[in-house]
Amino acid sequence: MQLFSVFQPIVDLNNNITVGYEALLRGPHEPSHIFKKARFEGDELLLDKLARNIAFKSYSNQEVLFVNSLPKSFVNGLDINLSAYPHLRPERIVLEIVEGKISDISKVQETIKRLRGEGFLIAIDDFGMEYSCLSLIERLVPDIIKLDRSLVQSTNLMSKNLLSGIKKLCDEVNVTVIAEGIETDEHKNKVLDSGIIFGQGWLCGRPMPLPEQQTQQSNDISLGLIRKQSVVPAGSSTQRVFR
Repeated sequence: MQLFSVFQPIVDLNNNITVGYEALLRGPHEPSHIFKKARFEGDELLLDKLARNIAFKSYSNQEVLFVNSLPKSFVNGLDINLSAYPHLRPERIVLEIVEGKISDISKVQETIKRLRGEGFLIAIDDFGMEYSCLSLIERLVPDIIKLDRSLVQSTNLMSKNLLSGIKKLCDEVNVTVIAEGIETDEHKNKVLDSGIIFGQGWLCGRPMPLPEQQTQQSNDISLGLIRKQSVVPAGSSTQRVFR
């Protein structure tokens, strides 16, 4: 079975500049079917590792790379070895904990502490889904949360207030927010009105093989991802790493 990575851009919604890419596994079947088959055969963790390695091998851009990892991988002491990928640096890699039940939170905390010490950034994916709750921010201390598309695409009037509330909370604890599922201008405007500036979705760009060349402007701007803009005197740095 031939597997490969495609990459979906994560953009600054204010100027549509790409600041990162999420690696997504593709093959002859839908990803959900591939992982379901691997889980049935007891190869779920092997497939999870293979998906990351395929992404590492395929990625050569300067923008931040987001790669998914199962909660079970974190429970089992996820180890990332970049020795075979000298073009990559931990500081430019975000490890996303995908939605799912966490069986042992203390082991996940230990793994995150070690990985963060190695330079990797940590994100909670699909925040707002069944297993993603506010307590995870306190217990896992992520660098980033990626809001589930259901919050972005909801037509409930309360959803915009929820987005604004989550953004305010995350600002107070130095967590970057990325909104997923932005497919229309209405979604984009809703996210921006909530104070969230980073987004991902079909309106921003569909998952595709990487373009062969990136502009220098895009590369420079990507250095500011996972950094907070603050008002400072002219001539001073306006970015600081989210830690």
